[in-house]
Amino acid sequence: MRISSRLLILFVVIAIVFVAFFYLFYHIKREEMRLYQESDHNQRKYTLDTILDIKADEQKLMGESFSISDALYNYIFERDPRWARNNLEPVNTVFGYPLLQLYDAQGQKIYSNTMETNPGFAEYTLESAITDTLSKGGVIGFYDIFHQYTLYCTVASIHPGYDPLRESKPAGYFLIAEVFDYPYLRDLSSELNYNISISRVDPGNESMGEGYDTRINKALKNYNNDTVAWLSFDSSNPFLQRLRSLGNLILFGTIGFIFVFLLMQFFLIQQWISQPMSLISQSLKDNDPSSIHELSNKNNEFADVANLIERFFAQKEELIKEIEERARTEALLREVEEQTRKIIFTIPESVVVTDLDGHILSVNDESLKIYKFDSEAEIIKRSLKLEDLVISSDRQHLKRMFQDLYKGIYVKNQELCFRDSMGESIPCLLSASVILNDDNKPGKLVFVTRDLTDIKSLETQLRQSQKMESIGTMAGGIAHDFNNIITIIAGYIALSTGKIETCVEAQNDLDEALKACLRAKSLIGKILTFTRKGEPD
Repeated sequence: MRISSRLLILFVVIAIVFVAFFYLFYHIKREEMRLYQESDHNQRKYTLDTILDIKADEQKLMGESFSISDALYNYIFERDPRWARNNLEPVNTVFGYPLLQLYDAQGQKIYSNTMETNPGFAEYTLESAITDTLSKGGVIGFYDIFHQYTLYCTVASIHPGYDPLRESKPAGYFLIAEVFDYPYLRDLSSELNYNISISRVDPGNESMGEGYDTRINKALKNYNNDTVAWLSFDSSNPFLQRLRSLGNLILFGTIGFIFVFLLMQFFLIQQWISQPMSLISQSLKDNDPSSIHELSNKNNEFADVANLIERFFAQKEELIKEIEERARTEALLREVEEQTRKIIFTIPESVVVTDLDGHILSVNDESLKIYKFDSEAEIIKRSLKLEDLVISSDRQHLKRMFQDLYKGIYVKNQELCFRDSMGESIPCLLSASVILNDDNKPGKLVFVTRDLTDIKSLETQLRQSQKMESIGTMAGGIAHDFNNIITIIAGYIALSTGKIETCVEAQNDLDEALKACLRAKSLIGKILTFTRKGEPD
């Protein structure tokens, strides 16, 4: 096939590649816009959930603070109307809650106050199941339906001020409620810049329209976690619309660029490649580099190719010598590798070689002995990682070691607790380093561990001995102090006995107290005998 035909095929292939690239680019832009829209939808949904949760938490916090009060606790029992008028009625006007109610411990409504705009809310009554749920104390929030209104209610058990943890039995229950009516939704819409509507009928699936209109539905749950109503938030994102227009502009610009590029490439290939390639082909066919001398003087890539062809035969002998030298070097490397392998498999420490992800590649005989495996093949077959041999509490420490190794920091004498195949823990001292590959980059990791079981056992025995010695010293000191106190008590009992000789019953009681003191001194003597290995003072 002639070079011109090959170049034409090359041009067609390049054109196909560019078309494929454009299609991929177009698909990526469409996917990018979809991800932008999906991300915008998720972010808006998360923001709305967070705002509603914050409002619910504010109402819940108010219920928590008002329900822990001595005054409110006393009102449940005294029911002073003047106190209620001065302290409970302002809650509706100051904080804007349409409904405030109090219930006694049996769940009976004893107080109800509403705003003037919602007088009918006074008929609202908590279900007994809610008060039963709070019978052990607590605070809950839930949505409820009352007539045509949707309420968000916060109910808290009432406790005195000295019981902020609500551990005592509730004296009653405190309820405040917010109504999701038209004024409230209008203010919320203005605050969030959304069109908000509420419905007791499922509004359907959330949507992300072609015009970047977004609908987000929020289910409102009652205390039984049943949906009683839905909030729908509708909005659009003009930023995404502008972004889509910009994406279309980029696509059309890319089409124009690709067309101009392919056209220029076709002419340049014919001019810059076809003629030099013909000369090079003729030179190789005739095995005569003289035909490409005229290319050697030009300052381009074909001149470099011509020079390479001229130097090819001159470098042939050098290449043969280099191949022979490389063969000798490889033989030496195999010898060194075998020597290193013998050393690893005969040292008394465990040596484990892993890849950069921690998968075990090879182990020596000491590793099989420590971790109680039958063979290296068993470990490799199970695709074990080094962290699988470390107890769960030390795995974070091992991960930090891996991070240090990735940074080129050697790990030396780090204590870790390993686990053998039988599940038994093995305390070890770990050192590790990186094995570089031919490109002088990290290729493998080597871990050398020493079994510290015997050393740890001796340390434990030493600590136990020191602990027993400390306990004996402390017990001796306490016994001396207690002996002095008992002596003083016994002395005063003896003095008191001499002062009340006329009262026989009192003397008998003092005699019994003195006997108890003597028994205590006897017990102290035994403690001192144990701690000092001798007789007490």
